[in-house]
Amino acid sequence: MAEVEYVAHVIVMPIVLTIGMVNQCLNVCTLLQLPSGGFLYLKASAIADILSIISFIPFLLRHANLNDSTWKIGMLYHAHLELPIINALIASSALCIVAMTVDRYLSVCHPIKFFNSSESKKKTYFVIMMLYLIAFLVYVPSIWQKKIAPKERE
Repeated sequence: MAEVEYVAHVIVMPIVLTIGMVNQCLNVCTLLQLPSGGFLYLKASAIADILSIISFIPFLLRHANLNDSTWKIGMLYHAHLELPIINALIASSALCIVAMTVDRYLSVCHPIKFFNSSESKKKTYFVIMMLYLIAFLVYVPSIWQKKIAPKERE
C-alpha cells in the first residue's frame, strides 16, 4: 500500500499538477483579454486553482520525504494549515463557478434588471471576495483537527 501511495503522490500527482498549472495559466492569460465582467468569475476560479496547485507543493515534498521533519514551523504548517488552505482554495474555485452560473441565469432571465446595474463589475468583485472569505471561514475549524506530536526515535 505504501508503494501505491508513493507512486500516486510522488510520481503521478506532480505530473497532473504540472499539466493543471499550465492549463490554468493559459486560462488566465486568455481571460485577461476578455473585457466582459461575466468572465471575472472564471478568472477568479482559475486563480484559486493556481493557488491550490502551489499550495500542494509542500504536501508533495512531505510525501516524497524531502522535508525537514525537525522544522517546527513546517510541521505546524503541515498539521494545521496545509489541508484547510488547499480545501478552501478548491472550494473557492467551485463557488466561483456556482456564482457565475447564478450570474448568467440572472443575465438571461432578468436582463433589464441585470443590465441596468451601473456597478455590476464592482458587485462581481465583491461577490468573489465574499466567496473566498466564506470558503476560508468554512475551513477554519479544521485547523484544530490535528495535533503535533514529537517523532518517536527508533
